Amino acid sequence: MTTLAKATLPGPLTVQVPKVVTVTKKVRVRTVSGRTVIRLVRVKKTVLARVVACTATSACDIIDHVLVFAPGGTEGRHSHPGVVMVAVKSGALTIDDTNCSKTTVTAGNAFVMMGPMHVRLVRNEGDVPVEISGTYVFPGHPTSGYHPTSLRRRGAPTSASDPSSPQA
Repeated sequence: MTTLAKATLPGPLTVQVPKVVTVTKKVRVRTVSGRTVIRLVRVKKTVLARVVACTATSACDIIDHVLVFAPGGTEGRHSHPGVVMVAVKSGALTIDDTNCSKTTVTAGNAFVMMGPMHVRLVRNEGDVPVEISGTYVFPGHPTSGYHPTSLRRRGAPTSASDPSSPQA
């Protein structure tokens, strides 16, 4: 794993995703008798939820990481503390989202994971290794709680950019 840069910016960089929330709103209602009364109603509203923000006082790490998934290899169901942009360099990777949708991403294509609420199961269902390159934008330093190579468990992918990791 290579940390490319710690972002210190003159202005903020914020990545946000749409999120539906329910809010209580006061509305004026005219009754049959002609009086105006205030009622509380619950409405759904789409807001932007912050995934990661980098500022001059709250730096982010930008990390590049190459992984190789052996046939049958998986990272298991997981999320990340920030944004991860992944390019599939060779092979085909299968992704299961929490909404039960299944997507296959082939070489030359990419996908994005948008923070801790975006949970996915990533695996190689094929019979050839899959190589991916991921660029992470994480708040803080990766050793403060998250480190991609800490995912060492049975079937976890090997890291092509981490000399301490076993190669397939």
